[in-house]
Amino acid sequence: MRVRVLLVLVAALWGSPRLALAHGLAPSLLELRERQDGRVDVLFRTPGVEGLETPLSPRIPPGCERVGKQSRQEDGLGESERFQLTCVGGGLAGREVAVEGLNARPDAEVFVRISPLHAESVVRVLRATSASLTVPAERTRLATVRDYLRLGVQHILSGYDHLLFVLGLLLLIPSTRALAGAITAFTAAHSLTLSLATLGFVHFPTRAGEAVIALSIVFLARELMRPAGAPPSLSQKRPWVVAFLFGWVHGLGFAGALAQVGLPAGDVPLALLGFNLGVEAGQLGCVAAALALLAMVRRAAPQLFAVGPRPVAFAMGSVATVWFFQRILAIVP
Repeated sequence: MRVRVLLVLVAALWGSPRLALAHGLAPSLLELRERQDGRVDVLFRTPGVEGLETPLSPRIPPGCERVGKQSRQEDGLGESERFQLTCVGGGLAGREVAVEGLNARPDAEVFVRISPLHAESVVRVLRATSASLTVPAERTRLATVRDYLRLGVQHILSGYDHLLFVLGLLLLIPSTRALAGAITAFTAAHSLTLSLATLGFVHFPTRAGEAVIALSIVFLARELMRPAGAPPSLSQKRPWVVAFLFGWVHGLGFAGALAQVGLPAGDVPLALLGFNLGVEAGQLGCVAAALALLAMVRRAAPQLFAVGPRPVAFAMGSVATVWFFQRILAIVP
């Protein structure tokens, strides 16, 4: 019976690409780079995922027009469109950059990277609630930190796989002190890996890393389903060790997302610091919200805790299994 329920759940999740892919689905990317000759190189990349329509297209900024040849290229990861613009008066400062189609796609996100000729890069995430931005005339280092901090928060809040792993830690570790140690170890590990991978000191295939992230959730789900009388495992005796080891892999996932946007050449340390702080702020906010919700449920409906974490673990393991196989299949040519 349990196997049948698992198969039905997996089949349902497989048919829901947005949930099933989590961070395995990279957001779209819009890059505008000013050139010395006054033109603007434009790259628009959308993920090619079966079952997900991506009717998105960059809107030409006011006062600009397309020139030259346009090229399209498809690969196993998506479709890329390249073209050039010329703008009256030159430059993108003060012009509105937008993506059409976001209003009809509340689930879609577009990373925007604008590289002015004589200013620091501008990084934003566009979605249905904020489908456009105005390119600022001047950039400061504080603005760079703010942009990447916002990007880090947005990434963790949309990272269902990372959040599900943290939820598994919350359910697995009853002691507040041990939980704090495990979250700290997880944070330290993925922050270190994120920095090393972003700076080029660590290289690991992104797709393979995403598959291992899914396996980390399956591992926690299996630990949560251990019989009550079973001998304590390493996860129960030394949860911080397990959190630290898997944190290394989750950091590679964060680095893959940051690689989609890139870092400003003049302020790499500040941008990396801002992104890291954003990820940690978003993670701590989610942990605080989850703990508050669990406390409310424990007071309002204590009978729900009598069944233990097994139903939640079963659902977690099912979702993560779908993620794992989809990411493995994405690696196979």
